[in-house]
Amino acid sequence: LDSIYKSPYGLLKLLPTLPHIWINDSLEKFVESAKSDYRKLRDEGKATVGNIIFAIEQKETSSSFLVYAKKRTQEIFDDGGVRNWRKYYGFCVKLEKFMNGKDLTFKEITPAFVDKFYHFLCNLDNSRITDPSKKAKLSPNTIEVQFNIFKRLVNHAIDLQLMPSDAYPFNSLQIKTKPTEKAKLSEDEIQRI
Repeated sequence: LDSIYKSPYGLLKLLPTLPHIWINDSLEKFVESAKSDYRKLRDEGKATVGNIIFAIEQKETSSSFLVYAKKRTQEIFDDGGVRNWRKYYGFCVKLEKFMNGKDLTFKEITPAFVDKFYHFLCNLDNSRITDPSKKAKLSPNTIEVQFNIFKRLVNHAIDLQLMPSDAYPFNSLQIKTKPTEKAKLSEDEIQRI
């Protein structure tokens, strides 16, 4: 079949041999599914072309959260959000490291999974510190940033009906952060500039 699809006329040669009833049924199911996606998004006030296309494509591709997260990360980059892209990309790298080569489906994102991922991040070495004598773990504030991204991805998936809203896994999660002090220039330092 691969050679048929690679040839520009291969599919046309194959069509007369396919049962037309099967083709019509498949098209009818696809159109009805697309209409259903549109109606759901319209009722929620979210029926944009992009959301409809995304809902249709998601059904065709996978139920993988990792695939969805990477696709969403690429969309952020394509929209010019380089700063946010770096954060989302870092989150995807950490999540893949936690999954150790396995896939993560939407159904697997439970409060227990969230708790395990949280403890993984708490014990993860900070890759920005290259001096072996100064080994440090991720700061609580960095972990909070990672979970804010995770929550945004899950909320977006719920909005697109990739996950049921009652499956929201972060209700019991509490992350303690550390207050940060931002260095401020004095008036003398500003004058010297």
